Amino acid sequence: MSKRRLAYVLVLICTLAVSFIAGYFTILEYVKKEQKLNPNPIKITDNTVTETLKVPKSEIINESTVIVKRDRYTKGVTFIDEYSEKASLNVIGMDIYAAENYFKNLGYIIIKFSPEKEKTVVISKDIPDLWPANCYVVKDDNGYVALYKVEEDNTLSLLRVTEIKVDNLPVQEKDDLSKGKIFKTKEEAENLIEEDYNS
Repeated sequence: MSKRRLAYVLVLICTLAVSFIAGYFTILEYVKKEQKLNPNPIKITDNTVTETLKVPKSEIINESTVIVKRDRYTKGVTFIDEYSEKASLNVIGMDIYAAENYFKNLGYIIIKFSPEKEKTVVISKDIPDLWPANCYVVKDDNGYVALYKVEEDNTLSLLRVTEIKVDNLPVQEKDDLSKGKIFKTKEEAENLIEEDYNS
């Protein structure tokens, strides 16, 4: 039985080899005939490439480009800290691909890339485990509405606990206060407490 299988395998290998060789020489003869029939092939020069392939110019970050950074803090209720800065020397001259890699290494993704037309590049980063520095947080403290300040070391320092019970607030507000509502200024946080929760 094994001699029979060996014979089949040898016949199969020989058939494949013969068909490969026949195909190779057939194609070789065909190419030679085509070259004889058409002795002047198209010559490609630098001008031919330039004229036939017009690649759209990629936008490049320049000195007048503004980088808009959006830091999305998701530790509490989502808070977006947006700020702008002039393009640094590190990114000037980059196209979208180089900028994408550069900002990716910093944890950002590109949202909008229009450095020449609109003179802006918008990037965004999610920050799930930190509070935004020097902001204020209105949060539940043992069933009462409390106001905290975010310190430089990212800890919350209690400024005051109000007499407002969280249980007396609507369900959505309870959920928000269990996470923490973030405000840029103390006045904004105080306004929420006094105008929205105290009424």
